[in-house]
Amino acid sequence: MDEGQDYAHQSGFMRSTIISIRAELRRKRFYVFLCGIALNIVAGTQYGFSLYSSAMRDKFSWKQGEVSNVGVAGNLGLYIGFFIGFFYDRAGPRLTSAVSAVLAGVGLLLTYFALLGWLPHPWILICFFYFFIGQGCWGLYEVGVLTNIKNYSTSPNLGLVTGILVSAFGIASAIYSGIYALFGSDNVQNFVLFMFCIIVGASAIGALVMTYTTPPTVVLASGQDPFLTSDKGEHTVADDTAKKLIATEAPAPIAQDEATGIRLLVRLDFYLLWFIFAIGAGAGLMVINQLGEVVFSLDGDENLKNVMVAVFSVANCLGRIGSGFVSDKFESRINRTVWTVIVLGITCVAHAIFGVYQDKKALLPIVLASGLGYGGLFALVPVLIGKYWGLKGVGVNFGFIALAAAVGSFFVNKFAGMEYDRNTNYVNDKGDDRCRGDRCFIW
Repeated sequence: MDEGQDYAHQSGFMRSTIISIRAELRRKRFYVFLCGIALNIVAGTQYGFSLYSSAMRDKFSWKQGEVSNVGVAGNLGLYIGFFIGFFYDRAGPRLTSAVSAVLAGVGLLLTYFALLGWLPHPWILICFFYFFIGQGCWGLYEVGVLTNIKNYSTSPNLGLVTGILVSAFGIASAIYSGIYALFGSDNVQNFVLFMFCIIVGASAIGALVMTYTTPPTVVLASGQDPFLTSDKGEHTVADDTAKKLIATEAPAPIAQDEATGIRLLVRLDFYLLWFIFAIGAGAGLMVINQLGEVVFSLDGDENLKNVMVAVFSVANCLGRIGSGFVSDKFESRINRTVWTVIVLGITCVAHAIFGVYQDKKALLPIVLASGLGYGGLFALVPVLIGKYWGLKGVGVNFGFIALAAAVGSFFVNKFAGMEYDRNTNYVNDKGDDRCRGDRCFIW
């Protein structure tokens, strides 16, 4: 075999090898992506709380402020995520899936027993149960989202991938809305048992499937690693082919300055993003938790409540996918930070309008705009975290930012529940303990 034939043979062999490696990586990465979607759907069970919160309140003979406290506890568990994030950074996605299943499963199972009357049900005890449910759901959310952010960190479609993943979390309440309608408000305990089963089942799959997909070391025809540059600059056409074929699979950080822990907490950009997320996520979580009572206060019925929950969920989903796609498409002209401010503005405008015009006719556009703005934040913020502070400590960093949602949710929900209870006696001509009219909520 002469030199030319030998070179052609090397080039052809290298090309077929790299194509095979890339295909295997993409196939494995796609399976992880699909599993991430499933994990986010089951993690979104926390979003379905407003579906059955009224039924739980009636079953336990609570006040609205007490059931609001349970919703807040669930949100606190969901968004005080730095403990789970720390665990994720060190233990990896599979073990985090298993631990999350235990946390959420125990909380749901104990709630099921309380609904059956087998356990006492003071609201503060149920708050503890829902805090653990929230912690487990956040762990599944991090596994589904952050594992894929790492796997797609060099992809030009990173925003879209993230948007699709977090949209699965957002669409969950629409899915559970239809399922809950099958159970009915008189059968809330079995709905809670159903959520327990799907979380444990999906988490078991996540513990088997979720992993990082990084390319193996490949040696070029010149005997070098394809990601290293020769001291002499020598290379062959086979080298160029290999680099072109596997460059898109190269594991590269998307931030030049890695920061986590104390280094993160002394940065101004951390507090700016934290404050934005506290406002937008807190407002959105208040809608999620109070939407059922908002509908009833404006003389809506159970069907309208289910429709509004589904509308918010679908808008939430569209906001996540749309923000991810648009931020990818126009990244060279408008960076993701600007898009984050835009979607926050949508949320603020929606709440301001409803604050001065509370009417059943205004519910659809207000809920739609709130869902779009809220969802957009959750597609943009995880990518910004990796872009600003790197992927090494992305789990704990995301947990620190998520704490903003917990703080925002606590204060906004607390205020909404207090206003509801204070205004209950203003308009109430049906002889129950519910507030009715346009003065029940001041947003």
